[in-house]
This record gives sequence, structure tokens and C-alpha cells, in this order.
Amino acid sequence: MIASHVTPKATVLVGGKVVPLRSPTTAEIHLWGRNEPLPVQSTWCIQTGFVRSLTWDEAGELITLGIWGPGDWVGGSLSRLQPYELQCLTPVTATVITAPLDNLDSTLVLQLQQVEELLSIVRLRRVPSRLLRLLHWLTIRFGLNTEHGWMLDLHLTHQVLADIVGSTRVTITKLINQFETEGRLIRLSGQRLLITNIDQLLPIDAIDA
Repeated sequence: MIASHVTPKATVLVGGKVVPLRSPTTAEIHLWGRNEPLPVQSTWCIQTGFVRSLTWDEAGELITLGIWGPGDWVGGSLSRLQPYELQCLTPVTATVITAPLDNLDSTLVLQLQQVEELLSIVRLRRVPSRLLRLLHWLTIRFGLNTEHGWMLDLHLTHQVLADIVGSTRVTITKLINQFETEGRLIRLSGQRLLITNIDQLLPIDAIDA
């Protein structure tokens, strides 16, 4: 059960910086027990204890996205992933952040979101799933929209792709050939890829190599 009490402080400590709370004028301290979830609808500043952020894959296997401690901000508003959950690893106390999120450096927020997205990809159980999701993620972030499809011009070798998804170059080459046969992509010169239909990168129906 969640308990709380009110402290007269009107600020919270975030990364060594004191950030004022807009409303209410006092910061309410919430307490959770070990293994209890933090509501992701709010943004929290952890005061004591440790929290794990996590999601799960299509098979229901949990994927740890990060471990957070005192001074860290956590909450659904800081993540793009669905599903998304916050689990207390220890007893935790935290305050609700009511100050605008503009107080956070937007670049750091973006980096955090990108790290979470990438971690969720590389922890997928099947190599074809990892590669498809990685190509989709790269296309969304870096793809150039052309009249023939989305161009990925990152000069990523099969070895680099293998390193990212935790596989081998031979397996990645085999999968790229398979995806091309299936019409998901077209290989071009200079290690470029043309994604003819980005939605075809989402289904996880390839057979593991």
C-alpha cells in the first residue's frame, strides 16, 4: 500500500541541483515497498531507494531499460516505450515533479529515450526480430524519404549491424538476403539500403537463422 506525508520543502534535488516545484507549494513524499510499481502517469524524483524501468517483448520476457536512484527523474512522460513500467527494487521514497519538464535539458531527455529504444531492440529474443526492429528504428531516425521508399545511407556494414544486435556477420548477411527476397528492402551500392515499405519492418514473422 502507498503511504505519504507532507514535507515543508518546496524544492527537490535533481542531479545535485535544486529545482523548484510549481505546485503544490509543499512536496509530498510518497513511499513504496520493494517490488511495488510506481505509477507511470506521474513524473517522479527519487529521494531514497532504487527503481528499475522495464518493458517486455512479444513473448512476454522482461527487458530492463535502466536502474535509477536518488536524484533521478522517472516516469512515463520520459519514455516513448509501450508497455512501460517502473518497479521498486528496494523501498522507495519519491516526490511528484510538478515543475515543467522544460527544466530538463531536452537533449538529455532525447538521449534517454533513444537509449531505452535501442536497449529494447537488442534484448529481443530472436535475431531476425532484433534486426527488423533495428532497421525500422534507424529508418525512423535517419531515413531519407524518396519517391521509391526510405533510403538508409549510414554505410553500416553487416559486421556493424551484427555487433549492434548481438549476432554474427554471416547471420546478418543471410537475413538481409532473406529480407530482400521477401521485398522488405533493396540493397544498393555503398552499403545503402532502400526500405520500400517501412511497415514491412514491423512484423516479427521471420524464421531465426
